[in-house]
Amino acid sequence: AESEAASHPGRIQVSASKHPMFFYVNLAKRVLAEHGETQLSALGQAISTLVNVAEILKKDQLVVEKKLSTSLDSTTADGRPKAKMEFVLTKSSKFDDIVAKEQAEKAARRAEAEAAKAASKAAKEDAPAAADA
Repeated sequence: AESEAASHPGRIQVSASKHPMFFYVNLAKRVLAEHGETQLSALGQAISTLVNVAEILKKDQLVVEKKLSTSLDSTTADGRPKAKMEFVLTKSSKFDDIVAKEQAEKAARRAEAEAAKAASKAAKEDAPAAADA
């Protein structure tokens, strides 16, 4: 079973300190879009980050929880067992629509920002000309 878990194509190992929580939320969305399923896994202190990521995805109706497992992993450097938790999450029926809407909103915000930037640049270029007149 362990080799099966390690070879899951959508496996994400969550860390408590390497990346911010929303890095894992966004990574899970990308993996779900590609594979339709993701396996989130964490050890020890990272379990709270893992639970937060899974709950955000569920609250946003992006996923359905397929499996939750807990165990003790004895592969730590000092030989003491460490708590391990894994979620297997699958895309919800609403996933594609929700993600498409998020991407459209993001593109609209980006276009607004670009337009504002261009307007600001144009205003700055016009200002010296007005001062010369």
